[in-house]
Amino acid sequence: MTTIKFFKRKLPFKPIYDLENIDNSLTELAVLLAEGVDYFGSRALTKWINTFLEDDGDAFSTEIMSIEQKGNDLYIGNIYENDSEKEKKYFTISRHKLIELMKLWDKLTEEEPDEITLIEHNNYFDLIKKNYPQPQRVKRSKVK
Repeated sequence: MTTIKFFKRKLPFKPIYDLENIDNSLTELAVLLAEGVDYFGSRALTKWINTFLEDDGDAFSTEIMSIEQKGNDLYIGNIYENDSEKEKKYFTISRHKLIELMKLWDKLTEEEPDEITLIEHNNYFDLIKKNYPQPQRVKRSKVK
């Protein structure tokens, strides 16, 4: 099982979710969710995927990530990763699974949980929200 976490950071207009500092097989997918879906929304990205990715080899990119179709799968990569000594890393996922994850990401971020965990186990994906306990205010009583 592979996991990666996102932590809520409040901004004046809306919270955003920062990715934990980890590099694993889910990194490209996690960046797409936190940056692409957060910025464009799942509807826009779904429309782009269904419009631009019709044939093998078709691709498009956001400011950070590229999505390319190869066969029945989508390959997600970081467009700024340009290390000539390393082979570029891609995350592979089916179109259907990616669209479902993007919709779930939109739903969860609207609820503004304190933390979201992306989980992959045997090609099954899930997003789980977590809220931290809030400190309780203690009523002060006046003692005479």
